[in-house]
Amino acid sequence: MKTGLLWHDSNDDKSMSQKITEAMEQYKRKFGTLPNTVFINPYDNKDVTFNGVEVQVKDSVQRNHVWVGVID
Repeated sequence: MKTGLLWHDSNDDKSMSQKITEAMEQYKRKFGTLPNTVFINPYDNKDVTFNGVEVQVKDSVQRNHVWVGVID
């Protein structure tokens, strides 16, 4: 990953898609562009659908965390 941002949100009232959206918005504010890749914990991968961004599961990402970034 060229640049990345780790986002934590343990609010169970939010969907994972909503958490990803918020992480992507923060990434854009910080780096000026949208990320093209998202990593989440396998446990959090329930009903995640997200258009335009590749969502991957990674065991090393802790639950309730979203790792967004750019992969060339």
